[in-house]
Amino acid sequence: MFLKHRTEQTQLSRSLEKERHRAAENRQEYLAAKEEADTQECHANQLEAQIKELRQKHKEELQDALTHRELLQQEIEREKAARLDLERTAHVHSTSASDQTPIARSNSAFENGNLTRKLSTASSLGSMEESYYLQASLDTSDNLFERRNFGEATMSPYYMKSITPSAFESALRQKEGELASYMSRLASMESVRDSLAEEL
Repeated sequence: MFLKHRTEQTQLSRSLEKERHRAAENRQEYLAAKEEADTQECHANQLEAQIKELRQKHKEELQDALTHRELLQQEIEREKAARLDLERTAHVHSTSASDQTPIARSNSAFENGNLTRKLSTASSLGSMEESYYLQASLDTSDNLFERRNFGEATMSPYYMKSITPSAFESALRQKEGELASYMSRLASMESVRDSLAEEL
């Protein structure tokens, strides 16, 4: 009887030892899983912060692009209106010249020669001013307001009288091309925004 009781006690002790060992293993697995979960949570928080930062940056870039596009559209509208004024002015001058009599044109030949030289000089100055204007049009969006002020300056009466129609067309095409480029960039940023939204 005593021997049987001792055998049962030994088996019970072994069972308890196995349970302790199993519990220790389970605890180690739990701690490892908890550490992994904490790491994943930290990584998720970092990703969330990065996404928020990217969203904010994208929002600012999108706003800048919209502002730039609006400024370009305003400049194009001003230039189109100025081109119409230039064409009307040229038409009026052409009509006035055709109404002059041969005698009046003969008497003013010398004055017209001086005027031609003055216009040639003004045209040269206008071409230099136009070159600077076109160069300013290629600046980045950081110089939007400086370029806007310059664009308003080029709408002065002196500039409109000195610039040639072909040069004006070239400047207008340059502006339209720049607007198309920013429209493309805007579409690209909107695509990035949609992708970020899908990831979240």
